[in-house]
Amino acid sequence: MLGMLLIAVAAAEDATVPYLVGPGDVLSIEVFGEPDLTRQIEVSPSGAITAPLLGPVQVAGSDTETIAAKLMGAYQDGYLNQPQIAVRVTTFKSQAVVVAGTKKPGTYYLSQPTSLLGLLGEAGWVDADRTSGHIIVRRATGEDLTASLEDVLSGVVDPVIHAGDAVRVEEGQLVWLGGEVTKEGAVVWTNGLTVSEALIRSGGPTEMAKLRGAYVLREDEKIPVNLKRIKDGRAPDLAMQPDDRLYVPVSPF
Repeated sequence: MLGMLLIAVAAAEDATVPYLVGPGDVLSIEVFGEPDLTRQIEVSPSGAITAPLLGPVQVAGSDTETIAAKLMGAYQDGYLNQPQIAVRVTTFKSQAVVVAGTKKPGTYYLSQPTSLLGLLGEAGWVDADRTSGHIIVRRATGEDLTASLEDVLSGVVDPVIHAGDAVRVEEGQLVWLGGEVTKEGAVVWTNGLTVSEALIRSGGPTEMAKLRGAYVLREDEKIPVNLKRIKDGRAPDLAMQPDDRLYVPVSPF
């Protein structure tokens, strides 16, 4: 727990770090009073921009204020008298992170200090019906940070995400429900999950459900399940196993 709290403290400290420009970012460079020198320039793979009159200027690893000061110094050296320059990032492309196991997985580009919770929100959050609640952040260094979704939501753990990180929300073991259920599809398996509990998680049976004719497919085995007798307490509830498939047929009447 102490290690997790230290991660949370580090996240708060990192939130003050300015954005550092890198290859692929696009910079808007405004030279006040000099419209011919004002333009948008993409940072090259080598980390440089080609500024008018100056040629290549190395900018990777610097924030926008540092870049502006560097350009003002360069233009003042024989080109302009006391130039005033503003630099801002218009397209963020250098600080990529990969997210998996969310509703919108893919590659995201950091534009500011971003915490794990903020990144999960940007990635569409997690699929509550499929997640195990276990999150792994693999740093570019190869180090792994692990956290539970509950701890992230409560603020106990919320590390800052860095360029090159990969975030994975692990999918839990699943069971499947089909036929006359309110919500067909997957339900996360938990130890001790029964067919009636899985049915409740899926929203319950429809009005057309034939409760006496349900069955569970388990590998090559078909197990009859009388949901009506289970509901009435006249038959034991069946414990489900990962990858079981519960099917509730339609009643002919």
